[in-house]
Amino acid sequence: MVHSGKYSHITVQVNGSSKAILYGYAKGYPTYYSPSQSYVTDLKKGDQVNLYSGSTTTHIHPPYSTFTGYRV
Repeated sequence: MVHSGKYSHITVQVNGSSKAILYGYAKGYPTYYSPSQSYVTDLKKGDQVNLYSGSTTTHIHPPYSTFTGYRV
């Protein structure tokens, strides 16, 4: 969840290499906005995926932010 009037900036890294940047902006919402982003990639056994907040000005409401991965 992103605070009203703020944005989120999340970097997806695979094995230490940046693969995608996901943005969300909570314009016009009274309190919070729940953006939904998707990123699809091929992974091999042992690959490490990390998510990082992109800057000190990113405003994310941690208890309600989630990450889900699926093996297809």
